[in-house]
Amino acid sequence: TVFGYPDAMGCAQSSASVHIKVSGPGGTVHYHGGAPRAGGAGGGGLPPVTAPVQAKQGSMMVKVPVGAKPGQLLQMQTPDGQKIQCQVPHGLGPDRTFQVQYQLKRKSNSPNVIDEEDRLKSKTVAAHILPSYWTNVQIPDNDAFDQMIYVDSSLHETFNKLLEVTYREKATQDRKCPKRFERERCPKTPGGCPCVNPGGVPGLPTGYRVRRVVRVEDSGMWADYVAKREQIAVMRELAEEMPQLEPAVISDEAVDEYSNTFEPLERALNEVYLWHGTNVRAALSIAREDFRIDMAGSNAGTMYGKGCYLAENCTKADEYAKDEPHGYYEGVFALLLCRVSMGKYFYTTERNDQAGEKVKSGEFDSTVGDRTKKANTFREFVVYDTEQVYPEYVILYSRQPRAEALESFRFGLMELHAELPVYWQHCHVNPTINRFEKQYWVRATSRRLLEDLATACNCTGKKVLAARRIEVSSTWNRYVRFKLRLKEELSQLGLPAFASAQLLEGKMERGEILTYTYLKNLYGQGVQTTISVDGLEDAIQEHLLWHGTSKEAAEAIVRSDFRIPEDAKHGFRFGSGLYFAEDLSKSLSYAPLERGSDGGKSSQFVLLCRVLCGQMHYTDHMSDGMATAHAKQVGKHAVLANPSSKGPREFIVLSEMQVYPEYLVELAPKGSMEP
Repeated sequence: TVFGYPDAMGCAQSSASVHIKVSGPGGTVHYHGGAPRAGGAGGGGLPPVTAPVQAKQGSMMVKVPVGAKPGQLLQMQTPDGQKIQCQVPHGLGPDRTFQVQYQLKRKSNSPNVIDEEDRLKSKTVAAHILPSYWTNVQIPDNDAFDQMIYVDSSLHETFNKLLEVTYREKATQDRKCPKRFERERCPKTPGGCPCVNPGGVPGLPTGYRVRRVVRVEDSGMWADYVAKREQIAVMRELAEEMPQLEPAVISDEAVDEYSNTFEPLERALNEVYLWHGTNVRAALSIAREDFRIDMAGSNAGTMYGKGCYLAENCTKADEYAKDEPHGYYEGVFALLLCRVSMGKYFYTTERNDQAGEKVKSGEFDSTVGDRTKKANTFREFVVYDTEQVYPEYVILYSRQPRAEALESFRFGLMELHAELPVYWQHCHVNPTINRFEKQYWVRATSRRLLEDLATACNCTGKKVLAARRIEVSSTWNRYVRFKLRLKEELSQLGLPAFASAQLLEGKMERGEILTYTYLKNLYGQGVQTTISVDGLEDAIQEHLLWHGTSKEAAEAIVRSDFRIPEDAKHGFRFGSGLYFAEDLSKSLSYAPLERGSDGGKSSQFVLLCRVLCGQMHYTDHMSDGMATAHAKQVGKHAVLANPSSKGPREFIVLSEMQVYPEYLVELAPKGSMEP
């Protein structure tokens, strides 16, 4: 018999808070988050398990899924829509069940802002195993998630190798003629027109180079994928032996080599990693919302019926990839690297637009169209149910022209950042065309990260009571325009980067900006988060800095952006401009105590902003009312003020375009009640 209890400090909503008791003939073993408790039944270790009297409790039975092993992390959804986690208790195998109790969720009373917790509630999640290398799996108390995160650049070579291994020097009629004007383009030609073949002009790209990799961590989409894979396994287990892919998919060997990047595949179910080519915004949209079978064939026909088309060769997938001429993603293409459950496949060497009907009948799960036999081109892999595909990675890359040597090509590629932060809900949108203005209450994991960041910025005794992420296209567009201007200036000066704060002060060991130091240390430990140094551009001195103010003023800034005041109570110590601090205690000195979301009167409000410091004018005077005027006169973009070289340092920017207020954070003394 297995029972789960919430701990004394909260509910059973994570691997860190679930208590489980397994009873049997050999006695009773207690678990905390699925791990045996020190001291056995009633012994030492964790405090006694008692539920808080005031908390209303729910209860559910959890079935151990096929393939799960003791100690593996499971995720499931409660009847009231919460996502909870626990580990598989020792001694329990697949199909065994255990009971978990959890705290019922309070209702939200903030209808004007989208709550990310509520948004995730709609994603049904059954008990399933999560990939161990995902960032969100490694974060304690992270019960459900739908997030895109930059993969550490040190892993880019893994994906470069995968591109090299799956490259084949071959074109088909689906590779479009690259001539600029429609009237000049060659007609569709079997084997591709002369312009796209090896030896042509410009010819077939001789390779591809990774610019950025984004990992898609979506617990709901993953659950749907695993459930479909298990359904295929159960259905085919009763039938004849499933034929295996022959030859094996090209990527198999490379994928097996990197277990810290790719979850082991279910080979018996013909589970494979395959490519899907498209443009950057479409790739990010698919990663955010999943594939749409109803849109299949809108670009390149439906040789095997309407479905999701994938390839083992990156060269084939690249035929459908597009850049954005004269736009932000000019010269940048996108491939999705997808985990696919092919199951029992229908094999054909001919065109067959009725292949999908054979799958719909239940006879097969997918189609393999082998054009290597008849046309000497590529194999294509087609599934007709989006739940058979999990788009795990978005690879942003550039094509290597035939006429350019690899080393010079690589040297000419600058660091690439997505136009919008990849963790934004609108990351796939073109902000210059599609306007948006939304705010999101961030989840508990992001609040904890903000709280840790606050502590690292000399703010003790405070907790983050609530926080909102701001996504406003008009403000962001102004910010990006200034960012591009800084990059152009840097290029014209022939410099790799503008001078950092520690370089200006001559304190290379102790002069780093506090927010940067904290996030850099997280990054160095391999922790990839939404608020990350990987999303900031060091070369132009882009930093996260604090701005303290009243709640009313903060709300006005979020709605209408910053305004440099002509007259103000504070802000003229170093001249006219917008003032920010790395030291949160400094920013809080400008934030009055106000009534907060917990009903108390001791909340303070700050904005955590992206700030483009660019070239900074440095002053260590106690006061210098002409500092910003002097900075402007000599063509600098900001002032770094460090009174008497003792701090706290302030950063004053000269234009509203240099700031994007990304988070509105409410802080309160620790010990106050949560809203």
